[in-house]
Amino acid sequence: MSKNEPKIHKYASFSLVFAPFCFPYFFPGTTTNLETVWVLLNGLLFFGYNFFKRIKPVWPLPLKTFLIYSLLIPVYGYTIFGNIVGIKSSWVTIIPFVLFLINIVPLLSWKHIQKYYKILVYCCIGLFAIQEAMFNTVGYRITAYVPFLPISYDYSTTATFSAMSSRMPRSMSFFLEPAHLAQYILGYLALTLGNNMVKKVFFGKESIFITIVLILTWSGNAIVGSLILWSIYVIYYKTTLLKKSLIFATVIIAAIISFSYIVSTEKGEKLLDRQEELSMDQARISSGTLRIFRGFFVYSKMPFDEQLLGVGTGYTPQVIDQNPYAWMFDANEYYINSAQTLLIGTGIFGTTIFLIFLIKLTRCKSPYPKLFIALLITLMLIESLYCSGRMLIYLTIAMYTYYHSIRTVKNKPICKHLKLENI
Repeated sequence: MSKNEPKIHKYASFSLVFAPFCFPYFFPGTTTNLETVWVLLNGLLFFGYNFFKRIKPVWPLPLKTFLIYSLLIPVYGYTIFGNIVGIKSSWVTIIPFVLFLINIVPLLSWKHIQKYYKILVYCCIGLFAIQEAMFNTVGYRITAYVPFLPISYDYSTTATFSAMSSRMPRSMSFFLEPAHLAQYILGYLALTLGNNMVKKVFFGKESIFITIVLILTWSGNAIVGSLILWSIYVIYYKTTLLKKSLIFATVIIAAIISFSYIVSTEKGEKLLDRQEELSMDQARISSGTLRIFRGFFVYSKMPFDEQLLGVGTGYTPQVIDQNPYAWMFDANEYYINSAQTLLIGTGIFGTTIFLIFLIKLTRCKSPYPKLFIALLITLMLIESLYCSGRMLIYLTIAMYTYYHSIRTVKNKPICKHLKLENI
């Protein structure tokens, strides 16, 4: 091992878990998200390092097939819409993501992934705690947005957004929304639950603490994601059927008690109100409908060939604008969840390839891929995180632990260029 390798292992691990902190900003002087720039530049760095060190990228066939399909199908979309911008947008979304993903996996260090992820998560929790304490005592909170970087939400300066978020009902730590904070911390919960399974300790103190913090974010993502992760954890935790049944009953009782507490609070009532506002009435359209349903309505009105093949993710705005359900969207606003993005962009064919890739990662003895892929699929059905830094963390850790958990008869990784670690 060369002297430079430990440094690249440390940096690669840090670059992965730090990426979501770039999402709130545009790259200065552009309308390109800083997270995309971070992922692209680091992907090129890792590609160059691997090339000169003759390290092969970790590139499973389903992922390679999905990438090729995602690059070709926007050309079909161009024949429909006649706008080359859709091709560029589709490629800018997928190329940096996959370039980073396949080149970082052989460079990661399991010890440093856990170390840096823990440090950053607890920084988020610390700021969140300060913000909540301030808001509940003096009525406003401090924010920690970088003042010289433009905020990535359109029509909002960093100063304006900071002023607005300082008086919003829920704290967001370093992120733009409580949901983004919850998604970042949920990945760490998946990590701690996987550690519990490896160590054969069911009620790990850190996992319980992280779950409590997630509930206190009052995010629907946090509640749904925590429930899914704990359910997968109970299902795959190795113990007797009787003990597993007792544990599952304990988790259900704890969930009922937590839910009862949540609905008895003012914030809990507001959270439930958001779900009860689901409506097909244009005058009562709510965030619940926006996040969960409207993309499927748009997809249902696409021609059959486009439903089957997709048109490229970059052509989503054009699909929406020409769709009978365009009334569900505000002007210049095209928010849909990740599952709908996949269906519109890559059709049934591309979505099936991607699902095959995800399912393959879960077919190993390691608990981590099962937890992270279950979390990813769940959030893709309710949130827009396609090719984001948060999705990158879930998928990278799932791939890394999958390949390290598969051994040959000589106790070596299937991917021979991966450093053998105890995971």
